[in-house]
Amino acid sequence: MTVFDVSQTDGDPLPTLGPEHPIEGDRHQALFERLRRVVERNHRIQVLPEEEREGARGFFRPSTGEIALSASNSVDQNTKTLVHEYAHALLHSDLVGRSLPAE
Repeated sequence: MTVFDVSQTDGDPLPTLGPEHPIEGDRHQALFERLRRVVERNHRIQVLPEEEREGARGFFRPSTGEIALSASNSVDQNTKTLVHEYAHALLHSDLVGRSLPAE
């Protein structure tokens, strides 16, 4: 298998997208709504808007089974953040065995 180090490549540097660069736009409104329905219906996790907390765009609250998303996020940012927090919910709680049949 051939492996290259970044020092062996040329061209413009790859763009970075860190927490200081929020995702803008609303192209994924339908995806967000569909994912929210899956999370809320299949796992009974409530998705709530909240004020941003210490720079976090969202968080999973295991004690209440809620996912909070920053009210100031764009739709596209909330779509990405919901996927991320849903993964936390699945990995760090008993939700994997608690799923319900889709309605």
